[in-house]
Amino acid sequence: YIIYNSIMRINLTRIRTYYINLHSDKQKNKNTKDLLESLGFKSITRCPGFKADGFISGSGAAYQNVLMSRSKGGEPFTLVEDDIKLTHFDHIIDVPDDADAVYLGVSKMGFVDGKHKELLLVSNVEGYEHLYRIHNMLATHAVVYLNMEYAKSTVIAAQNYLDQGLPHDLGIAENMKNWKVYALNKPMFIQYPKYRYFTDTAISDLPNTQEIV
Repeated sequence: YIIYNSIMRINLTRIRTYYINLHSDKQKNKNTKDLLESLGFKSITRCPGFKADGFISGSGAAYQNVLMSRSKGGEPFTLVEDDIKLTHFDHIIDVPDDADAVYLGVSKMGFVDGKHKELLLVSNVEGYEHLYRIHNMLATHAVVYLNMEYAKSTVIAAQNYLDQGLPHDLGIAENMKNWKVYALNKPMFIQYPKYRYFTDTAISDLPNTQEIV
């Protein structure tokens, strides 16, 4: 990426991209790799998921492993899950130069008062009509990590919930209010088919959002 006049311009296809995939999900592996290659991504790496005592611990621990290993590398990276489906794609995006992460996929679900709710806490971003700053979003299926200190803090926050037998995304959602995390208003990637109801939406179309000034 390059920075000029307080704008960070990111070429998504040139950032190292990782996707989480179970060995048994061979079709998802092929679909995800084929999709990313067709979009022109230059560096694509499969990261093995694994089954544990429950879906929560298995998927969460796999996500944690990637975050921990990649954050030590010091370079921005994109992390996606293997159930993504494309809605549209722009390989160049502009975000504020203080961005710690950018969500390429969104969810209508937020973490509010210790509960899952269809309520997102968001802030408008002056000069960036295509973005919102997000404060509590429950989504992990397509994220660009730009600041490795944020990535490391995400690991710690998520582990606090995993240790309680709870989903890792609760910790991620709770932690993001302390950082500059942005999301595309219109997601490039949704989760399909299982979580389409939650992820196939523009933030501006949601009936339940609360603006944080």
